[in-house]
Amino acid sequence: MSIARTLRRAGGALILASLVAAAPAADAAPKGRVTVALASDASTHDPHMHTERMGIIMHQHLFDTLLARDTKTWQPVPHLAESVKSVNPLTWELKLRKGVKFHNGEPFGAESVKFSFERVLNPEQKSPIRGNFTWIKSVDIVDEHTVRIVTQKPYPLIQEILTFGNFGMVPPKYIKEKGDAHFARNPVGTGPFRFVEWRKGERTVLEANDQYWKGAPAIKTLAFRVIPETATQIAELLSGGVDLIRAVPPDQIPAIERSGVARVTATKILR
Repeated sequence: MSIARTLRRAGGALILASLVAAAPAADAAPKGRVTVALASDASTHDPHMHTERMGIIMHQHLFDTLLARDTKTWQPVPHLAESVKSVNPLTWELKLRKGVKFHNGEPFGAESVKFSFERVLNPEQKSPIRGNFTWIKSVDIVDEHTVRIVTQKPYPLIQEILTFGNFGMVPPKYIKEKGDAHFARNPVGTGPFRFVEWRKGERTVLEANDQYWKGAPAIKTLAFRVIPETATQIAELLSGGVDLIRAVPPDQIPAIERSGVARVTATKILR
């Protein structure tokens, strides 16, 4: 598969949804490779244990959140949670999507949601995103595909919080069996791509999840290369070494546009 080399100068997360998460035609299989240049590597592939922009960019392809962000309206929309409704001022009920599996075959359900919340909230876990969830009093399982979140006080921002890119759902059985350290190096999610390889400081490689609940992505292989220098990123873009870069200096845009092999696009972000 060939694609135009594309340059993005968005200040937030790299949005690849239209490129890599779109389902191919019914008779098509994922194909081709897209290589993305990032200025730094992730310190971990455990989504609950960092707040790094580069890590979030990569992990949005490995892990699914309970709600997603509509890239046209910017509003929260159903994702792993098909609905979120207020039962009373202190209780929110989440109906979960059925038939979803983690990359290792472990089923996603209410137990996964409860485990993910309680893992972040556990002070011994020392999750840097814990402060975003201290409004929670408890997470209770109603049935296999329904959970209720009880809050300390009325909390109207819950749907915003559930879209956060570094709060992907994680597999309880896998983590309990393998441990946090193994999970941080060998991540397992429910997302459109599966983990293949991490050479720290060099690259992370993912491959299409053929069993993804939204349909297999169009791209077979997605690679993130660590290239700290902007000049080197641009040189790699123009020579074909990478297909996407981000955060481009404005003074470099005219030269890139004149190259004939790359183009610049901009998109609005929440900030």
